[in-house]
Amino acid sequence: MRYKFTRRYISGAGHYGAGQVVDMDERLAAWFNRDDPGCLVPFVPENVTTTEEVRAVDAPEHDRMERGKKRRKSA
Repeated sequence: MRYKFTRRYISGAGHYGAGQVVDMDERLAAWFNRDDPGCLVPFVPENVTTTEEVRAVDAPEHDRMERGKKRRKSA
């Protein structure tokens, strides 16, 4: 499936520019979106006139190893 980067992405997994279209499987796309939420969306060519339904990338499971920020109580 083809995906489009919504913003610049740089990590050990690669360097991609905003608007760059890549071909990858759904599991890898889900990994990128877990690493940087919203960086990847399904690519739909602008010249397509049919009303094909494009599936969104399945939301990844909640990572229980990742904790939220600790909140301080105001004095």
